[in-house]
Amino acid sequence: MDTEANKPVEKLTVKDYVYLVSAGVSNAVLVMLGVGLLTQTIANFVNWPQLHQIGSIAQWLLAPAFGAAVASQLKTNTLVLFSSMIASTVGANAVYFISSGVHAATATGNQMAQVAGNGVFTTGQPISAVAAGLIAALVGKYLTGKTPLDMMLVPLAATLVGSIAGLGLASVTTPALNWLSAFIAQSMQINPIVGSMAVALAWSLFLMTPASSAALAVAVMLDPLSSGAALIGTTAQFVGFTVISWRQNNLGANIAQGFITPKVQFPNLLANPRLAIPSMTAAVVAAPIATMFFGFKVPYTLGGLGLNSFIAPLNLASTNMNMFVA
Repeated sequence: MDTEANKPVEKLTVKDYVYLVSAGVSNAVLVMLGVGLLTQTIANFVNWPQLHQIGSIAQWLLAPAFGAAVASQLKTNTLVLFSSMIASTVGANAVYFISSGVHAATATGNQMAQVAGNGVFTTGQPISAVAAGLIAALVGKYLTGKTPLDMMLVPLAATLVGSIAGLGLASVTTPALNWLSAFIAQSMQINPIVGSMAVALAWSLFLMTPASSAALAVAVMLDPLSSGAALIGTTAQFVGFTVISWRQNNLGANIAQGFITPKVQFPNLLANPRLAIPSMTAAVVAAPIATMFFGFKVPYTLGGLGLNSFIAPLNLASTNMNMFVA
């Protein structure tokens, strides 16, 4: 008797999918964006240009990493995983095709003329990237084991469906995100006090939900001033939840929520939303002070990270130590 064939298939609920995808996206952001930034930080300290380029490569691979993360979380095979990587890259609008030839060099100094039509990788935006990768993964997982030619038909179908969906989604979400980015930047110019308070509050909320605050900062491509407010908002959550629960947790738990992520408090926050009031108040108060009086600005890649692994403070220290000693 084929026990594998008779083994019940576990049904995933919408809640399960949200949790799995969110966890995968967070891990992709941590490795590709976080480790990439840390690598660049080390490169800045030791003045090693090639190491800085390695950090850039890691960040540019964020889009395919989203596809790999989603497919891996859904327990697909490698054929579907690679298809999901293609679809998520398409959905991210991460590749720009050059219109004229240029000379380019690799991190090792190897030079080659790039002809018109070659692609240039960027970080892209994660909204339609994750959606396209998820569609490809679901299609591939559904078809696996149902065709006589799985080796070819499954990845072909997953890639085509996911990539075409990615094209459609990207054509809508990218302009929408660009508009939102411009709106936030304009709001910061019109009323920087209220604008910075709103951004800090929004990103402090995003940080405590299953959504990735860092991925959302990348998606919206926040301007430097708004990114500074977002970083203040997320940092306030790291500090706030660590302080208010310091006596209730052991050292390991305090390190986890203080330097990794305060999302571990999400169940407690659902049970008692008032727990978020102190840290959110701190975010709303600190953001306009930092942005208005100290001119605190950061790249959007740092905006949603908070104190995660000290990536943001170390990166800022490696590029401008004066902001810490002034």
